[in-house]
Amino acid sequence: DVEKAINVVKRTINGNAQVRKELGQMDACLKVLGAGWQGGVLAVRFQGRFKRGGMGRVTVPLPFMLGQTTKSEGRGSGYASVAAKVEKSKVVSCFLEKDGG
Repeated sequence: DVEKAINVVKRTINGNAQVRKELGQMDACLKVLGAGWQGGVLAVRFQGRFKRGGMGRVTVPLPFMLGQTTKSEGRGSGYASVAAKVEKSKVVSCFLEKDGG
């Protein structure tokens, strides 16, 4: 149940343009901090990793004089604590707290 709830929250967060603009795309749940039922609503709190997008490109020389490759560098990743309440595969409330940095 907790894994399903986290996936629902992840889809909801990634579907929000404001969150993607400020934090980036959520790509992983690092650890579950807590979960429990409150009157038919599953409350879950977890640590999420957000990958920031960007147009940064880096050229890496290939071995044996095969030229160079361009791969996306992005802007790194950030972390946030996510507290959400899920009822019947629908997010009732969601709170994001960005970790320092």
